[in-house]
Amino acid sequence: MKKLLIILLMYVIGLGAKGQVSQEAFRQWHGDKYSMFIHFGLYSQLGGVWQGKQVKNGYSEQIQAFAPISKKDYEKIAGQFNPTQFNADSIAVLAKKAGMHSIILTSKHHDGFCLFKTATTSFNSYDATPCKRDFVKEISEAARRHGLR
Repeated sequence: MKKLLIILLMYVIGLGAKGQVSQEAFRQWHGDKYSMFIHFGLYSQLGGVWQGKQVKNGYSEQIQAFAPISKKDYEKIAGQFNPTQFNADSIAVLAKKAGMHSIILTSKHHDGFCLFKTATTSFNSYDATPCKRDFVKEISEAARRHGLR
């Protein structure tokens, strides 16, 4: 009974929570209607396969949980992450040609790996990989160059 009351209390408190997105930013995003949504990260390198076996549960980006892969083994994957064919300008051009207005990139997914340089964790695409890239910055700059948000 005590657990139920705590859960209900947390739910009621959560009802009053407000997001931090400005109304203008939301209207702009909502008005875009057609955007490219990109799932990209360490899991992309694995392609849904762990230790030679296709992981059949979940989505590819959930491979760490469903394979399962230990945190230590998953962190080792970052040491091999070097997506040389990732080209932000090509992605932006494709989005523009398809009539899209913006690009949304999963900058940090379930696995905790950041696609940007950050002081909060070294588990990111700049500090933990041989490629030393900030993919969020690359996509953001390419989107602006090609008239996208």
